[in-house]
Amino acid sequence: MMKSFKYLIFIISFFTSSASFSLSLDQKLARVIQIYDIKNTNCRESNQSFDRALIAAGKEIFRTKILSGGNDVSCSTCHIESKNLIDGLKVSVGIGGTEEGAARLLSGGTIVPRNSFTFVGRASNQFKAYFWGGKIQLNDNGIIISPFGESVDKKFDSLLSVASIMPILARDEFLGKVKFFNESDNIRDINDKFYQSRYEAASTLFKRKLKSDGDFVKIKDLLLEGGINLDEFSMADFGNALSAFISDEFSCKESSWNRYLAGDTVALSEQQKRGGILFFGKARCAGCHAGELFSDFDYHSIASPQGLVGISPLGQDLGRANITNHPKDRYKFRTPPLLDVINTGPYGHSGQFESLKDVVMHHFNPILIFEKYEWKSELEKIQYGKILGQRDSILTFYDLHSESEVDDLIEFLKSL
Repeated sequence: MMKSFKYLIFIISFFTSSASFSLSLDQKLARVIQIYDIKNTNCRESNQSFDRALIAAGKEIFRTKILSGGNDVSCSTCHIESKNLIDGLKVSVGIGGTEEGAARLLSGGTIVPRNSFTFVGRASNQFKAYFWGGKIQLNDNGIIISPFGESVDKKFDSLLSVASIMPILARDEFLGKVKFFNESDNIRDINDKFYQSRYEAASTLFKRKLKSDGDFVKIKDLLLEGGINLDEFSMADFGNALSAFISDEFSCKESSWNRYLAGDTVALSEQQKRGGILFFGKARCAGCHAGELFSDFDYHSIASPQGLVGISPLGQDLGRANITNHPKDRYKFRTPPLLDVINTGPYGHSGQFESLKDVVMHHFNPILIFEKYEWKSELEKIQYGKILGQRDSILTFYDLHSESEVDDLIEFLKSL
């Protein structure tokens, strides 16, 4: 893989070099598109159609707070439709929080120690993994790997269906706070269960609520209309409904890059065209951000700083290693797709990069952190060396020569 990528970079750099050929920017980009066999983005799942009632049920599930233990959190809390389906925070705030945006950080809610991601294009069948560490993934044999095990996977319509219900089963995101008195059903019935038992406990709980709780009547009626048998209900039914809604509502936006690939050569500015040539050439971005969605769905470390919170001990976040338990996977995170990337900051698993330029420059030179980054703790400052030591080897050499080239690259990213 690495050898073939280096060969592609050599070919792209050679064929787009102004010293080698007097080609226009469009001619150079045409060669890039041909060599990489770049296709226009298809963000909808292939060969799937959804019952309108199931989509409506998914919409209700996405927006309602009654699934959370404290009736205070919904999927839309951290994926705000008016904010490009993110919350705009470095890390999200789950149960106990109020308000949205910066005000939510001050509300006393529980920190969910990772940056939220947009749902735009998430229904594409190009996705092979979900979440920063890839806890939901599709293996080479087409089998869904998840904390629930293989025995329940056949009930789900897609990989996205599995990923959609994970927050509902996460304590800090949905279940509620552990209390000595007046614990919610969610905490009492689900919190101390793990893996498949957690899935089964949640299925039992919500089946009971659907059958008896008046608050659930709208969801129940929509599920019934969508052909769901409540006697056989499981959490996969919630997942399938959410997936149907996300697929229908949040497909990819038409971008300038899409229009350019369709033949509209004025859809990109001259600067964006130069940036595109850099992206696929000597800037080496396409080594990880490849394909229709600009992700290889693999795991890499860019030596991103940790911040104050993380899902691992001592406030650290070991990334992919939390899933595989392999030391080689420490501080690696799934390559994020770049669709609509200009509108989905802050960036990184812990949201430590405020601007697109910050995160791009960090790929080129992580030492820049030391100029302006405020270390959040003594531990983070002392331990950054081992994070830096895990930085992916693909990032070790670039051939950019000026900040204007970086600016060109960022302008191209704005077109995606």
